[in-house]
Amino acid sequence: MNIFEPGDPERAPTFAAAAAARAKEPSEAADRAFERGLSAMVRGFRADVDSVDASGATRRAEPGPAC
Repeated sequence: MNIFEPGDPERAPTFAAAAAARAKEPSEAADRAFERGLSAMVRGFRADVDSVDASGATRRAEPGPAC
């Protein structure tokens, strides 16, 4: 039994598309997940750096939303 076999793609088109797009090797999926997480972290760091002016003062009163 393959839980990722969507059966009739017309009955579940979103699941069928996701199942077709998934990585065939688990390590590929893990690598993509790591890269996405790292990219999100770097974007967060950049946003924090961009929120500070030349004097070191924060430009906004509240920090951004937690990831």
